[in-house]
Formats: sequence, C-alpha cells, structure tokens
Amino acid sequence: MSKLVTCFNQREGNVNALNRYLTTLALDGAGWRTVEKAAYALADFWDYLFFNAISFREADVDDLKNYAASGCSRFGNVVTFNPLSKVNYTETDGAKLNTILAFYRFLAKEPGVVLRERRGDTLATIHLKRIGYKIDDHSTPISVQYREEQKQKIRKGRPTPSDEEAGEIITSTQIEVDLNRRSTWFLVANLMRFAGFRAIGCSNVCLSAIYAALSEEAVFLKRGLNTRLKDANDDWKTQLEVKSALNEMLLQRRKFVPVSIVEKGGSSRLAPVPIGLLMELLDYVWAERIQFIEKRRRRRNSYKPPDEIFLSYKTGSALQSDSISNKMSSIFKRCMIPGSGHRLRATFCQEVVRDLYLRDRALNGRAWQPDVVLALARDMMGHLSVETLGSYLNDIVNQENAYNGEPVLVRDTEDAAVLRGLTDVYEGENAEWVRAELKRILMEAGGKPRKESNMFRSLEELELSLNP
Repeated sequence: MSKLVTCFNQREGNVNALNRYLTTLALDGAGWRTVEKAAYALADFWDYLFFNAISFREADVDDLKNYAASGCSRFGNVVTFNPLSKVNYTETDGAKLNTILAFYRFLAKEPGVVLRERRGDTLATIHLKRIGYKIDDHSTPISVQYREEQKQKIRKGRPTPSDEEAGEIITSTQIEVDLNRRSTWFLVANLMRFAGFRAIGCSNVCLSAIYAALSEEAVFLKRGLNTRLKDANDDWKTQLEVKSALNEMLLQRRKFVPVSIVEKGGSSRLAPVPIGLLMELLDYVWAERIQFIEKRRRRRNSYKPPDEIFLSYKTGSALQSDSISNKMSSIFKRCMIPGSGHRLRATFCQEVVRDLYLRDRALNGRAWQPDVVLALARDMMGHLSVETLGSYLNDIVNQENAYNGEPVLVRDTEDAAVLRGLTDVYEGENAEWVRAELKRILMEAGGKPRKESNMFRSLEELELSLNP
C-alpha cells in the first residue's frame, strides 16, 4: 500500500482524500483485499489522468469514457469521436469504473472540493450506465492501437519442472517457521504436483467436497461412515475409522479419490487426489486447521471459518488464488528454478499424458490414437481443448524416439521389477540363454511375440493429426 501512496503523492501532491476514502471502506467492513483492489484501480486511473495531463479534479465524464474505451489502461490513448456515444466494457473493467465513481461521490462531499461539470453532470453524479454497456468477458474484444509501452509482452515459454525439481520445490516449503504455514504450502505444492490443481482449485477446495466424495465410496458406505463424516472434525474415533477405510482402498489398489473442485471460468471438475495425499490433507484439517480456527476465536468469538480448507492468516477467510500464486512463485525463485506454481501442474499433466499414451500404446500397438489419448487427458485435467496438451505428447514421442525403446505395460509393480531385472540380464553374458527361455515360456503358455515398429507415425504426421 505504501507504494500506491507514494505514486499518488508524486502525481498530485494531495493524498489525504484517497486515504480517507480507503479508510472509510475498511471501517464500513470491506475486506483488506477489497480495499487493496480499490487502491490499485484508483492508481491506474490516477496515472491515466497524469499521462494525459488532466488534473483529478478536472476529470469529467468524457475522460472516464475514454479511459474505459482504452481498456481501463493507465497508458490508454483512445478518444471517442462522438461525446454522446457509449463504449463497451468487460465485467472486470466495470468493477474498476464503479470504484472510480464511488471515489468521486466520496470526493464531492469533501469540503472545498469542486468537480468539473460536463453536460450538467460530474463524475460524482453519474452512474455506470452513462458510460456504456457491459459485454461478456469471453466475447472477442475490439482491437485498439496502444502506445508502445502497452504492447503485449511476449510470454516466455517456461520449461516443465523435472521430478527432481518438483521435489525440490515441495521440500523448500518446509523452511517456514510457523507449522500451519509450513503444512499449508506443503499441501498446496503437492496438490499442484500430484493432483493437477491450479491455484484457484487449491483456493476453493472445500472440506464438504472431500467428505461428499468419500461418502460415495463403497468402503465408506459398507462401514456406515458416510453419515458420520460430518462429525469427524471433533471425533478422533471417526478419524481413525476414516483412515482405516482409506487404507482398505489402497489394499484394493485404488490410487485416487475424485474430489469436485471449481476452477477458472467457474467450471467444476473431478480432480483425482491421491489417497495418500488425501490422508495428509485430512490430518491437516483435523489438527493445524482446527488450531488455527481456535486461535482466531480466542481473538474474536464470532469468527466462523469458511468451508474452504486453506485459510488466510491475515483475514481468516479462504486463502485467495493470487496469494497462492505469488507464494509459489517466490518459492520457485528461492530454489532458482524457472517457472511458477502452475508449472507444478504441468509436471502432473505430462505424467498423465505419458501414462495414457503408454497404456494406449501397450494395448493397441501401432493402432494407438493420439486423439483418444489427448481427449482422455483433457477430461482428467479440466482443459477446454486438447491443443494445450499436444506439446506434452510431442515431447513424449520425441523422448521415445531418442531412447529408441519399446513401451511395455504391466499391471503389477512386482512384475515391473522383474521385467526391469530381465532388461539388466539382457545386457550380460547370459542374454541369449534368457531370451531363448523367455520365448519358450511364451510359446508354452499359448502366446506369441508381438512385433511392431517403434513409431507407426513420424513426428510430422503426429503433429498434423493434433493440429489438422
């Protein structure tokens, strides 16, 4: 906030009115994030006026309309031809414009303040409808020429972290001094890495959604736990039964529990949360989260925690997605690894695509279909299209070509260990004897060797199939 105050001070030399307005918002019950957003919106408009040599007291309806037509950009230079015409604005820009109008209504009540009139109105007397019409954020925006400083920055491609780098990021979350914060960032990083959560998914994952997912599992239904989950927070016996049921699911070779989360665009999806990670998440809910809630209640008896699992240390409300993104970015920088928390999700995406590819390759051989692999991955990851996943499949195909190997699918981890041991033997002096024995066992079991080329399509053909 101090940076914003300095900015206003440099622009106008009078920041008292702004301070009083933001203070009034806070005293009226607005959250600190609401106050922060209002400050940033006003800072943008203040800079816009400064760059266009307009005093904030001299700004009128036309100036705000031109600011809206410029996409609510501080460097905007769009001027409407007809002063009576109206402009289109998105919902996000509409929130900024409403903040500006609210500030001018507050400013008009300040003693000695005279605002400029235009066609009988000032910025303190008009409503947003006077500026224009709200459009759908997903509609195609009008392309406008901006100054050189406003040209869209080219986003540099960030590499997907390797397993080792992802592990380093997760380990780095443990340097936090506070136990609650240490557990929070550890679980957030794990949800991104092993369940493919976005920051917004981590922000709104709810305890009720986890309990709802568990209540539909056969093990919980048979044990009658589905009706007792709501009491698990305060009943240690129920907590032990929940863990026992989850361990039973692991013995049944279950790996994930699908948990409903809401992600970008307000769309919901079932996220595959590993059972081991889910058990750690529940431990956090029943220990550190409860301690955090009790600590806040000692300060304010009326405090009621939201349903979201991760809570803000400042406000006690749900931890916001941008706070999660900022924290994960700082952890990446601390580890000197390029990227952000979203790249941990990319590591999970690549694993999902690789697993689906290997399964389809092993089951269907040269008849495997990239479109099927990407369609399944899209549904699992909550993507709107398969285009963003195509690069992962191309990387996997390139790796396979580089290794010049053959993917083979086995269902049991013990079988996988045996086959890895056999590949080691194939490099030794008994390779020919082992190869002959394996062929003999295969023929006696009624099978036969399945030969196929390493790739039935070239990389160029694959890319054409992904981007017809």
